[in-house]
Amino acid sequence: MVIRIINELYKINITMKKIITDLSILTLISITLSLSFLISDPLSIPGGIQQELSDFYGLIAGGYLWKDLLSKGTLPFPVFWFHNANLGNPSTIFTGAITFSDLPYFLIFLLTEDPFLSLKIFVTLSYFLSSATMYFYSRSLSKHRVFNLAASIIYAFSSYRIYEITLGHWIIIWAAVIFPIFLLAFEKVLENPSLKVDGFLALSFALLLLSDPHHFLWALIYVTFRLIFHIKKINIHLIKHLSFSSFISFLILFPLYFPFLTLHPFTRTLEESKPYFATLESFLTRGWVSFSPTLFESFSIHLLYLGYVTLALTFLQILIMRFDARNRIKALFFFILLTFSILYALGDYSPIPIYRSLFDLLPFLKFFRVPHRIMSLIVLSLAILASLTLMHIYEVIKRRKIIAKILISILLIFILIDFNYGLTVSTVKVPKSDLHYFLSEEKEEFRILEIPSFWAITYYYSAKFKPEAYIPVSYGYYTKLPYPDIKEQQYFLAGSTFTENFEKYWEVKGRVYFDKDFKALRTSYEEAIIRQKVIKRDYEIKGDHIFQIFSYPLLSEKLHLISNFMLKNNSSISFKLNLEDNGKNYTLIYSKDIGNITIPYKFGEWIYLDRNIVKDLKDLGLKMERPIIKSLEVVTKGEVLIKRVSLEDKPELGLKYAMLGVKYILLYSDKPNTLDCFTSSCVIQGSPDDVKDVLVSLWNINESDDFEFIKSDGDKVLFKNKFFKGLAFILKEDLPIKEASFLRPDTNTIYINVQGPGTLLISERYHQGWVIQPNTLRIENKSNLMMVELPREGNYNIVLHFSPYEYYLTLLIICWSSVAVILSWKKLFHLFREKFISFKILRR
Repeated sequence: MVIRIINELYKINITMKKIITDLSILTLISITLSLSFLISDPLSIPGGIQQELSDFYGLIAGGYLWKDLLSKGTLPFPVFWFHNANLGNPSTIFTGAITFSDLPYFLIFLLTEDPFLSLKIFVTLSYFLSSATMYFYSRSLSKHRVFNLAASIIYAFSSYRIYEITLGHWIIIWAAVIFPIFLLAFEKVLENPSLKVDGFLALSFALLLLSDPHHFLWALIYVTFRLIFHIKKINIHLIKHLSFSSFISFLILFPLYFPFLTLHPFTRTLEESKPYFATLESFLTRGWVSFSPTLFESFSIHLLYLGYVTLALTFLQILIMRFDARNRIKALFFFILLTFSILYALGDYSPIPIYRSLFDLLPFLKFFRVPHRIMSLIVLSLAILASLTLMHIYEVIKRRKIIAKILISILLIFILIDFNYGLTVSTVKVPKSDLHYFLSEEKEEFRILEIPSFWAITYYYSAKFKPEAYIPVSYGYYTKLPYPDIKEQQYFLAGSTFTENFEKYWEVKGRVYFDKDFKALRTSYEEAIIRQKVIKRDYEIKGDHIFQIFSYPLLSEKLHLISNFMLKNNSSISFKLNLEDNGKNYTLIYSKDIGNITIPYKFGEWIYLDRNIVKDLKDLGLKMERPIIKSLEVVTKGEVLIKRVSLEDKPELGLKYAMLGVKYILLYSDKPNTLDCFTSSCVIQGSPDDVKDVLVSLWNINESDDFEFIKSDGDKVLFKNKFFKGLAFILKEDLPIKEASFLRPDTNTIYINVQGPGTLLISERYHQGWVIQPNTLRIENKSNLMMVELPREGNYNIVLHFSPYEYYLTLLIICWSSVAVILSWKKLFHLFREKFISFKILRR
């Protein structure tokens, strides 16, 4: 007996040693994945400067806010149930997401009190925890150590890829930590329903919903699928326990939902305020999406990410089918889920024309805001039903290993093909009838660019582009303002935009809503907002925080975002605001001589100018309906991590703003009809020497430090910036873009109407963009860029056509699913077999 107990303890010890060893391997993998991030300086943090809590810099901003609130004795609990609930930051007043995922960072931040160290720990920990939870879930399915470890590593890699894809959107990564826990809890309920696992299931169920709505959605699909195949085992006892778990989840979620539904920042009626409906709809379907009638929809990116996640599950379960027959159905499910996840990530706004037709014909589908979300669910449901009648496929795969190898190879190709950024160019004829609504009468030639890339077809709107109706926002997304009478564009340093007659609300990467009277602005957390009336000319801001400077435009009585800065300890910035009117320079001062004053600034405060300033300037004879900020004079002390300034000494370049960002430089052109490129690009007007002088004098850089200047023929300068990968381009002249159509849902094509001569440069990076290169008469490929020459003067209609192969794959699988659903009906199946087809081959 004693010997038997010792043997059992020895076995347990061996098992623990293996587990500890495997977890150590996952730790090394996590450190390896985050190594470049761990050893980098803060300027290399992904995510840009979006000032959102859904990316890294927003998370750091939230950390400072939490620290400030705690120092005042205020618990920051509302932050967690009301994600981005303004917290005093006007660029993130509201984004509609409910999440707990900032809580882990908050706890780490309380321990370290260092935002960047906390962020590095946070990222590495997310890699490790996601792989570790997948490891324990896989161990519950199979004791095969190699398979479990392989699935966990693939799962960690999926987190790494989504960090790269979304530039630091960490929320969905922490949902990946919860997803295997939920799967494990649900499997335990199916195996042995008891009250002791109800809380475990309910908690994971709630956290999954609070982490990421899409993971929650796929969890529901998984539950439905598993219950279908456990229909013979399901009894009243199991139903009671599942219902009880759901009730517990409701109790967990209700305190978080209730403030969201009651403490709403809007007081307008539904008819008066479209953002209200957008917010409610965002809550019910998904989060953190800015509202727009032609909204860029990132659902496909989440689908692709889920493809990476399910790759781990598929890899695990297909291999363990040999050892555990109970998991055949689950393996097939995950195989189908992986295929559809990746496949639907190929689609743009609407994968096939019928989706758009259904979206227009069936009003209730508009609740989902985009057709391909609900259609994706419908087709996935068909796929689940298809698996009921296609189980013989597994038997074929099992007997013929070559088929299994082919299927796995196809999946790997799907995964790897998104790294393909090749471009091919050919000249095509496009019927005038297809282009009548956007092209002018003059037409010289069309060029079609085949782009066999997963990403290229994801990041454009399916709406007609007109310079007076659309404005570029951060990261190169195009969004349509809800007012059709916009006559001009305003480019702001934060990458966010709004126009003077945009009276009801201002849309940025997050959400900001303004009443006509600025004082009527409401938020759900008034205590986090301290309004300061600034009536002095010079300001000095000190502290350890991220802050924003605002001007209060004359006559418009609206808030303009001018610049963002991030200060470290013991740093300060002094600034002045200059306004421009009809070529004359004005310094915004108060008419009374009251001297300078230092304002103690804390994160969460708003600085805006008192209306008396506006009145006094009117009395001085200043007439400006739409003032342009000409310069922002910045004097820094200490370490300023992010500095954005305006060019003042080179007015001949036609520049309005210049920006030095975390990973990129972006200069916005003053020309309203110039389609500038985006994140990792630069547009400047002027000669190469002038541009180089400006860059060197403005940022004190030279070729050996931050930039490598590359000169080529003509009036073009290319230079590389150490903060980003890619090329930046400097232009001498503008090629006006009259209008363009971005990804019509039924053509998968982009049309651009430009004036030659010149060259159209297409960047096929993650965030797409175009640059017009004049006086370049050749085509060349560099860093995934394609330049198409426009050799003659006149009007060019450029057609960018994305490879439609994913349409045919989509149609093929839809047909396959539809046939499978028909065959799932027993009578139809037998009728079909007896009357039309002999199934001798299948029976083999």
